[in-house]
Amino acid sequence: MSNNPTLGDVMKDLEYLPKLIEELENISSWNSFASSLVMQYKRKNFLSEKQISSAQNMLNKMVENKIKREGMKKSFDTTKIEQLFQTAISNGLKRPRFHCGNVILSLASEQSKNKGAIYVKHKAVNEYGHEDKNYVGKIMNKVFMPILKASQDAIDTVMAIAEDPLGSAIKHGKMSNHCSMCSKELTVDRSIKNGYGKKCAENYGFPY
Repeated sequence: MSNNPTLGDVMKDLEYLPKLIEELENISSWNSFASSLVMQYKRKNFLSEKQISSAQNMLNKMVENKIKREGMKKSFDTTKIEQLFQTAISNGLKRPRFHCGNVILSLASEQSKNKGAIYVKHKAVNEYGHEDKNYVGKIMNKVFMPILKASQDAIDTVMAIAEDPLGSAIKHGKMSNHCSMCSKELTVDRSIKNGYGKKCAENYGFPY
């Protein structure tokens, strides 16, 4: 339906409300508003016109956002990032990470519904002067999928890492004097020169 139905429309279309409830049930496990409407409908077999309109607005917005997210999938190839993490895993690291500027890449946990994905977070200072690490998307199946609010800076940084992980590691190390993989301060002359530490070079397959 392109427009939200009135209560009269719903009364005429006896199939509409059950379909609406079915859609709400599909998201009720994590959406409290949907859950409350489903419970009310099961108890009273009734929803008000305002509730129906609000529910349809919410579902419409979710569809719009999904379309936007699909459109925001970045077409650049993230194979090198995924290979970097696979190298680290094959060398025994359970939770590999990669820092570049304000962007942090980290592997989703084994228990995560996104197992195998690489999460992308962006560091930013909040209004209280504290540093937040905000989720901005994930890398999965060679595609970066940013959220709608992802900053262009974060997207550009991920693109740079995807093009040249080694170059990104060197750049981060030389700018911050911290290893892009373990985040420790670089103190050994050769590590400072390379932009990353010896052990991390071995773990991630970089030359040292």
